[in-house]
Amino acid sequence: MVNISLPCTYGKWHVGGKIPRSGNGELEKHNMITAESHDWEKPLIDGPQDIGFDDSYITISGIQSPPYSFFPDGYLTTSKSESFWWNKGAYNTTFGKSVILREGKGDPNWDSSKYNQILVNETEAFLDMYLTEGSNDPFFTYAALGAVHEPQSPPDTYMDGTKIAGTYESPHMDMLFEMDKAIGSIVTMIEDRGLAENTIIIFTSDNGGIKKDKSSEHGHDSNGPFRGHKGDVYEGGTRVPMIIRYDGHFPQDEQRWNLIGLQDLYATICELTGIAVPYSSAQDSLSFAEYIKDGNAKSPRQWQASWAYNKFGMTAQSIRKGMFKVVRHMWPEQRIEFFNLAKDISEKDNLVHRKYLKTQKRKMLKKLRKIGACPGRDRRMPFELEGGPNNGKSVTCNWFKEKSGRCKGIPEGEIYCPSVCNRHRNFCRKNS
Repeated sequence: MVNISLPCTYGKWHVGGKIPRSGNGELEKHNMITAESHDWEKPLIDGPQDIGFDDSYITISGIQSPPYSFFPDGYLTTSKSESFWWNKGAYNTTFGKSVILREGKGDPNWDSSKYNQILVNETEAFLDMYLTEGSNDPFFTYAALGAVHEPQSPPDTYMDGTKIAGTYESPHMDMLFEMDKAIGSIVTMIEDRGLAENTIIIFTSDNGGIKKDKSSEHGHDSNGPFRGHKGDVYEGGTRVPMIIRYDGHFPQDEQRWNLIGLQDLYATICELTGIAVPYSSAQDSLSFAEYIKDGNAKSPRQWQASWAYNKFGMTAQSIRKGMFKVVRHMWPEQRIEFFNLAKDISEKDNLVHRKYLKTQKRKMLKKLRKIGACPGRDRRMPFELEGGPNNGKSVTCNWFKEKSGRCKGIPEGEIYCPSVCNRHRNFCRKNS
């Protein structure tokens, strides 16, 4: 068994988190820090410290939303008496211009323009501590930068004195420049400390680029030739950069073209580091370790599905196999699109009515029905629940139908009993 020395994460923690309560008081999302019903003597529930990170310094929503405060190891740093109400707007600070998109409470010294540099400094402090302790165990560090999310608030200068704000024609482009500097700093830290030949470095993003903005007026397009943007099921919303480096182990200056998904990083990292994937964990993760080492090897992923939502519910689903892709629109109108990405990376030529692709389209829609956000039917056979007070209990979907409140907090309900527990069950029925 491989031990990970002090796994840590710094930056945006946008994967949930619950407020610790004081007694049975009501939760107050708009008064998050100072509400009497919130007990911040306790750590954030479902924070990094609850899923295996020994060291963390995060904000719940990056630089986008309140509370505008850091949570070291799950604990809120801002006291109720010191919290400050931030109105929407821009504020001049020592580092630059801090911008608040959504009003709310936070630290009186909050500054969105210095966010990324704070994360770089936290990462450096961890690496120095790791080397000081002399541990031979592998380390894992996840740095989730605020760039290049809104608000676009680049600092005046980077920590090495390089000018950032105003270097390019838009704040968005300036933040891209700062992101390059931050990533360069982290990579340099690893190199300077003699860790490069024994460290896997991964750079990627969790979604496609933004819509056209002022940067587009100056020749910059976040999505290049791809159609759509963040939130879409087109390639502009789902295709992301991924750069992996492992000196002395991976080939240099090579590209890979076959399909993989971000969920596959879990199994891949486990294989590369000799860690066994725990039973029932990461069931949709497939290791592409061999494909990294050898471009002639097959990628393990044959299918990839995605879906998009707005405030009204699900708007579209898509599925890709190889270079073929089907897009099923569900709102505001129902329609099907079919693309061959090998010939049409911009998804402009809809092949849905081509007779020779009819069988391929039918197979892909059937697969989407099976694995997508609107699965076809409930599971007929009994299944066991895992975790919580019902751990090990064998049930059927009728158990959830008896009391629909049972769906809450039990993922098996949504997976196996979509007609009862799927969060979009009504929408899926209407648009099936």
